[in-house]
Amino acid sequence: MQMPFRSTMNSFVLPAWKLLNHLKTKVFIWRATSSHTPNEGDGLAPTNSLGESVSIIDPRLPHYPVSKPITVVTQGRTYDEAVLHACNVSNASDQEKCKTLYVVDSLSLRPFSHVDANGCEENGLASQRLVNKMSGEYQAIKSILPLKRSFESMNASICINCSPEIVPALTNIISSSPYSKLLMQRQYTELTPDVCAIINKDWDFFPQIKFATVQIFARAILYNTTNGQAIMLNTVEAYGRTKSIDPHREPFGKLKGFTKPTSLPPPGKIPYPDIWPISLHTSEGSKLVIGTLVSNILVTSNMRLDAVSKPSIGAVTLNFKLDKKDALATKIFLDHDNLQVALSMATDPAITRTSDTNIVYQLRQIRSKFDADNAYSLCRASGPFTKSHVCQPFTIFTLADYDRGTSPLSSLFRHMATLVLRFGVRATLAKATVESCLVQGNFDTQNAFTAIIALYGESNEIPILGNSELSKRLEIVANSLAPSLVATNDYVAKEIALAFQFYN
Repeated sequence: MQMPFRSTMNSFVLPAWKLLNHLKTKVFIWRATSSHTPNEGDGLAPTNSLGESVSIIDPRLPHYPVSKPITVVTQGRTYDEAVLHACNVSNASDQEKCKTLYVVDSLSLRPFSHVDANGCEENGLASQRLVNKMSGEYQAIKSILPLKRSFESMNASICINCSPEIVPALTNIISSSPYSKLLMQRQYTELTPDVCAIINKDWDFFPQIKFATVQIFARAILYNTTNGQAIMLNTVEAYGRTKSIDPHREPFGKLKGFTKPTSLPPPGKIPYPDIWPISLHTSEGSKLVIGTLVSNILVTSNMRLDAVSKPSIGAVTLNFKLDKKDALATKIFLDHDNLQVALSMATDPAITRTSDTNIVYQLRQIRSKFDADNAYSLCRASGPFTKSHVCQPFTIFTLADYDRGTSPLSSLFRHMATLVLRFGVRATLAKATVESCLVQGNFDTQNAFTAIIALYGESNEIPILGNSELSKRLEIVANSLAPSLVATNDYVAKEIALAFQFYN
């Protein structure tokens, strides 16, 4: 292969490229020679002395057992749950629930269920005679039989001060969802402290955890027990917590005298150790994030499970918000099969992606720092219901795949991403490729491409990684594609809605 660079290349580009290769060569030489036994003439301490003073961290992790999935029963709400739902007090206090149950029993009212065409269950109250009449005439209406109770439990159930907690279970979420037939095809397990500990392992020493993390949360269910809202996470992407790990980290520090809000887990006891689902208010809007000590997982696609609603696509989430109080009351259920795959990933330090299918779609939705190798980390995953590329949020790297009238400039970013993923630090951008984009876009993007062409000098190619000047100009082009992303992601929302309604 002919060397793509000449001695006349701009000085800021060539040293950066050479430096990266120089460092990689030195690291390779050191690894190849570091295993030799030092002799007396080396001037080095004996091997056993070094071993006592230096802690070697093995990136390999043991195989973890997977907890048993939760058994989901296909029946609808129980007698008490139906009464509370009909009276709209499912998420009220225990005292209010007990009062409601007592009053309904005193009035000799009985609950019934009505299941609509989408499989969504609603409840009402009527006399036993009327419930029997309606259930006989209408197939969609069913009477609900009370559970058998002992005399002691019956007394306890009407005690306002000592009634047991009534919390809708995962079974109730799924059976009453408009998409229950689809949800019933999968098995679920609640997030455990052991899995929380795996997610919080240091990315520097356990690089495979970034991929295991997104696999764990892809198609997870978040259930806010305060208001009864539940969502499925269709697509998530992970970002490292610090600057040395990820150039696109979540910012922290002071802003105009105030501390920036972050997704870092709060001190003290929380439902899931060092895992904190929270809505962050940013200049772009409210973002739904799951924070850990080592990363933050951004939700870029979700679907409401408790009601028929348009899917939320993109970094901003408006259909499900969690403040601090809600976060403490939110339960997290994981897809059992996804969890098994993720735990297997966690044992393999050599893993570099979550799947061999649609690899470019595993890149995150970034629009800056294209010169950093970490910018091309394949840290995005989608759940089984939305694994098709038409159901995944578009990014600047995949926008070129959209069939209807996208900007020709989007092909440049897909081309760049493919080059970096194939060749790493040897990836270069041809001058002819940039020249073909010169007549595209608006005044600002044309100026950006003119500035990029000036970087080539007499060369026909320049490096992509380590080239900060190229990255600065590309950021202008990337921002110009933002309106196109909004339009195409509206199409994605429609595709996801169709996927969830397939079995209805």
